[in-house]
Amino acid sequence: MRPSVVAVLAVAILLGCDAPALRPAAVATPESEAGWRWDGAPVALVGRTVGVAFERAGARVVSVPPKSARIKARCAGCVSTAPLEFDVTTPAVQYELDPGIAEALVATVVFPAEGTWSFEPFGGQITVRSPTSTKPPVVVVRPWSTPLAADCGAKQVENAVIRFAQAFNSGRPGDLAQALNPLVDFSMHGEPLPTFATKKRDEVGDYVRTRYLAGETIHPYLVHAASIGDNAIDLMVYFVRNAPDLPSGSKGHSYRRAAAGSRLFCYDLLLLRFNADLFSD
Repeated sequence: MRPSVVAVLAVAILLGCDAPALRPAAVATPESEAGWRWDGAPVALVGRTVGVAFERAGARVVSVPPKSARIKARCAGCVSTAPLEFDVTTPAVQYELDPGIAEALVATVVFPAEGTWSFEPFGGQITVRSPTSTKPPVVVVRPWSTPLAADCGAKQVENAVIRFAQAFNSGRPGDLAQALNPLVDFSMHGEPLPTFATKKRDEVGDYVRTRYLAGETIHPYLVHAASIGDNAIDLMVYFVRNAPDLPSGSKGHSYRRAAAGSRLFCYDLLLLRFNADLFSD
């Protein structure tokens, strides 16, 4: 999803039920509106609000009446999960659309089950994961990235992140040698736990052992990757932290979402950097 869409959906989530409802002046349907395409988040977590967005290609419409469309989401891979229906509407807060995009329809949705959810009638799909899922994270290559090499692509990035998560969750410092560079720039920030930062893999091992004894596990679910040249790939790793000494956020969930800026080099596929912060929600 483009940053502008993310921003307006964040505003919608904050406003919630206290915001005055718009009265759509028109309804978008497959017959009346062509060219709508999915532009939402690639991954969502079960039980968490996520932004859903569709955009229509065309010349920029300076003044357009509010619109609404009824969306039906169906889940592939879910067990006994009924379709989910909701309305997408013209954003209450206007934002600058990318060139070639005429207008947008957005909503915030909570998905009830793991699986791949597809949308009717406009198409598109989103992967929904449990907060404690051990499935591989979804790797999305940034649109501005140079092409990833065949031997250093999305699968290799996925494997590198999985190796680190498995080493963290095993509590065995020795496993980190298969995931982290010896001089890794590593840090974990966020209240209420003390900040930990080091540039030595052995010290990361001590920290991992401490967190294992505290009952913490991490579960990556989304990775944004971008090649920056010189065989280096920058990553943004989104993951969930579960630990008894990590109080839930403002939403009351028993886990905390986090994101880490990271980097790896294709010559060894070891993480050279992993700087994580808790989300404030």
